[in-house]
Amino acid sequence: SFRRYARLGGFFRRVLEDVDLFAMQSAEDAGRVVALGARRARVVVAGNTKFDLSGEPPARTDELLRGLGWEGRGPVVVAGSVRAGEEAVVADAFARVREAFPEARMVLAPRHQDRIPAAAAALRARRLAFRNRSSGEAPGQDPVLVLDTLGELRSFYALAAGGGLAWVGGGFADFGGQNPLEPAALGVPVLFGPHMRHFREAAEALLGEGAALQVPSASLGAESVRLLRDPSKVAAMGQAGAQCVRERSGASKATADLAWKLLLVSDLSGKAPIWREEGLAGFRQVSETGGEGEVDWRDEGPQRLSRGGEFGVRLGRKDDDPPA
Repeated sequence: SFRRYARLGGFFRRVLEDVDLFAMQSAEDAGRVVALGARRARVVVAGNTKFDLSGEPPARTDELLRGLGWEGRGPVVVAGSVRAGEEAVVADAFARVREAFPEARMVLAPRHQDRIPAAAAALRARRLAFRNRSSGEAPGQDPVLVLDTLGELRSFYALAAGGGLAWVGGGFADFGGQNPLEPAALGVPVLFGPHMRHFREAAEALLGEGAALQVPSASLGAESVRLLRDPSKVAAMGQAGAQCVRERSGASKATADLAWKLLLVSDLSGKAPIWREEGLAGFRQVSETGGEGEVDWRDEGPQRLSRGGEFGVRLGRKDDDPPA
C-alpha cells in the first residue's frame, strides 16, 4: 500500500499528523511511514507481533494421534493454509513422498472452506485415499486427512513435530504467502513457495536461521523426500525454527508498553496546568518518552514539536521535519 499512499502526497501527511505514535514492525516499515510524512520522533520499531507464539505443543497431541490411528506410522506432513490452485501442488508432492515413505501421512488444510471440493478432487486424481475431519471417522489406513474444520490447524501442525514437515501454502501460487511461524514455533521444519511478499520478514528470518526452505512448486516433493531421508537435518531445522521465533518474540509486550506510556503522557498533557506548577520539566527529563538532553516542558509550542521532542526515537536523520 506504500505506493498508493504516496500518491496522496500532502493530504496523507495531514492524516498522519493525527497519529500520536507509530509502532512499526521493522526499520523498513518505519522508513516508509516517515517517507509518507510521519514525524520521525513519533515512530518506533516495536517488532513483529506474529513472532509472539507459544512453542508449547497443544496438550492433546498424543490423544489426537491415537484417535487418528497414526501412532507408530511414518512421518506426518501438514499442508496448511493451501490456497486455490495449490491443491494439485501438495497432492503431487505427497504422492512423491509416499513413493519414498509408504507409511507417510498428510493433513491437507485448505485456507478457505469453499476449496474443500477442489482438495478432494486433487487427491482423487492421484488415487490418494482420504477422510474429512468433520466426518468424525478416523482415517485409519487412509494416508490423507482433509482438515475441513476451523480452529484446529495448530494442533495438527504439532503432529509433524519430531520428524515431519510443514508445507505452508499461499506462496506456491502467487497469493503472497501465509504465516510460516506457527509450525516453526512448534519445532516443525517449514517449506514454502517463492511468493512470500506478505510474510517477507518471517520468511527471511526462518531462511536465515536454517529453519525453512523456499522451493518452487515443482520441487516440493523432491526436496521433502531429501529432507525426510536426513532425520538429523529435520531435527536441526525444527530446533532452529523454534529458537528463531522465541528470540524474536516480545513485540506484543513492547507495543502494549508503548501504548501505556502514550496514555500516561496523554493524561499528563490534560493536567498540564497542575504539572507546570509542580515541576513538570523534571518529570519530562527522566521520562523515557521525552526528548534528548535538557527539555523545558513549559515550552509547548510547535517549534518544540518540530525538533522531535514528542515521543519515541529518531531514525538517524538530522532534521526532524516531515519530508516535503
